[in-house]
Amino acid sequence: MLVNDNLETLDKGRSGHYEDQQFGRVRQRNNSIVTPTSVNTGVDDIRNVGKVLAVDGKRWHDMYTHDAADMVDGFLVERVSPGLKVGASAKLLVSSICRSVRLYAVNMTASVHRNDVQLLVLSALVSDKADPATNWEERIYCKPKEACPPKGLINLRQCLQKYGGEFDIIRQSMDGIPEANQKEHGSFIHVEPLTGLTLEGLERIQVNVLMANTNKDYQQMKGPYYFPITWYSREAGAEKETVDTLKTQILDVQTTVALAVQLVCGLCGLLSLVFAAILTTMCIRTKKQSTADDNSSTILTYTVLSLAFDEYDSPDLKVPPSPSSVKEESDKMTLTSPTVQSEAVYSCTDLEDPMYHV
Repeated sequence: MLVNDNLETLDKGRSGHYEDQQFGRVRQRNNSIVTPTSVNTGVDDIRNVGKVLAVDGKRWHDMYTHDAADMVDGFLVERVSPGLKVGASAKLLVSSICRSVRLYAVNMTASVHRNDVQLLVLSALVSDKADPATNWEERIYCKPKEACPPKGLINLRQCLQKYGGEFDIIRQSMDGIPEANQKEHGSFIHVEPLTGLTLEGLERIQVNVLMANTNKDYQQMKGPYYFPITWYSREAGAEKETVDTLKTQILDVQTTVALAVQLVCGLCGLLSLVFAAILTTMCIRTKKQSTADDNSSTILTYTVLSLAFDEYDSPDLKVPPSPSSVKEESDKMTLTSPTVQSEAVYSCTDLEDPMYHV
């Protein structure tokens, strides 16, 4: 009868209710009413879709001394950043405990409705990450002059003002917390990694009260002690129709599109290799032909026949391929006949004509 209990009474022989159906000592401080929450739509960055920007128009909790702890930060539990893989983490904003909690992707598991739908398991308070002594993100929620709670426990003292804060009356000689077991006591959410949608969740919370020996009536008591007073467990999940729709309309389509893109890319790559081979062959052939033309030369042989002799024993004249060198050697050639005692002048007027003109 602390928060929002409906009290049923007998009224003139009939069963009825009080006019104010929210009956309880701390009903005015109950925070279970849904408050307006502003979230990022992911327009600028798809990885930020579902990230909380403000709660009830506020960016701060106004409860913690450390700025990083007091700031409203994290994703909604229903929607985390898409594309997460095993080994990654996501920070969720849990407004019911007035703080953010980081969850760690530990493994993959099949959906309870379909074995062909693989979900990413995000676990809270992983053993090696839940110790405030070694984890800065847990230590910032501790009060400066007070010790942090043991590993695996979360201090809700700052958030108790929303529920009343009258738990000092619970001071009994009882202690004992069951040995922590991640499988039996842990909280999990199962997220579809491609879309970031949370399809399944298991929440287990044990509420403990810290009893310290600061009061003079308890100076001789050993302690401090953590007294368990409430064990809360809730399991939720998407319906089979929702999982089927997600599989057929999103996951299968994405797989088909990805396969088609891979085939197109492979075909384009193969065509590129074929065109590259053709171009390389053409370039090699063109280069060989050009080299052969550069290395070729023409040697013209001219034979001068003496008109005075019947024997043709005059040496052949070889003209180099360059016209300039031919001009430098001789522009005119003079042959003398010993019998006729006259000069015959031959002029090299045409290198392509095998006969000289007198």
